[in-house]
Amino acid sequence: MLHPRIVFLILATTLPQIVLAADDDQVISPFPGSRLVGQSVDTEVVDYQIITGPVERVATEFLPESSVYVRGVKSVRTFEILNERRTRVVGDYFKEQIVPRGEILFECEGRSCGSSNYWANSLFKRAILYGPEQFQHYFLAKLETDRFHYVIIYVAQRATGKLYSHIETIAVPAVRIVVDAEFVKSALQQQGKYIVEGEVDDALLEAIVTAVDSSDFHQLALVAHDKLQKGETIDSAIERTRGVAEGLKSRLLETGMVSSMISTHGAGLIAPLNSEMTARIELVVVSD
Repeated sequence: MLHPRIVFLILATTLPQIVLAADDDQVISPFPGSRLVGQSVDTEVVDYQIITGPVERVATEFLPESSVYVRGVKSVRTFEILNERRTRVVGDYFKEQIVPRGEILFECEGRSCGSSNYWANSLFKRAILYGPEQFQHYFLAKLETDRFHYVIIYVAQRATGKLYSHIETIAVPAVRIVVDAEFVKSALQQQGKYIVEGEVDDALLEAIVTAVDSSDFHQLALVAHDKLQKGETIDSAIERTRGVAEGLKSRLLETGMVSSMISTHGAGLIAPLNSEMTARIELVVVSD
């Protein structure tokens, strides 16, 4: 039996109040010749569920295989597409806008998306989006301008042949959390490890070097973790993540750290964090 997986993305412990900019709902342009048939804009910062996997039947109901919650301000626009009847053509139009500016986090098309009734009525609350399941296309994307935007696009054709696009934009402030050397040092000394999720930028690299230089550690293990990529085996994931750890080691050596005190390891997906596989590098103090 499939068990839906829900993840909470915590972008910061506190979020500043977000004022929706005038162009936040224009991040994605509608298909040419579209007619606006529905629109709404939220004014408060709340948590929104966004779907990151196909919809499957679980017992007597339909549920998404996986989803995440993000906090932000949402704008919604629904359009009737007047001069096109092919969902793939419309989907390709939106994809051309997304790819140069961001990242597609999840995409499905046709029956692989699952229940059209769930998408239209349970999730989007737009009955006009309900139609044959072979004529639907869903995107979840992340764009970064002056702030992060999660963009949700659903294209559906009704049994009458009418085609609709539904665009949701969630504006999230790009909050930067600054980590200093004392924080890294404290984690290494008290917990025996420091976990890095996301990119190791120059500021974080400097903080790591300073923390290690000011401590009496003799051995530090870099252990990289990540989920399986498409078509990847467990062994190849372990090898790939070891390469990630090697990349960080190379950057550390460029700062003057001694190679003999750093070991690198790839764990692939075999050591999930809190039951979820999170892409990360763990800096682990190796006891003498």
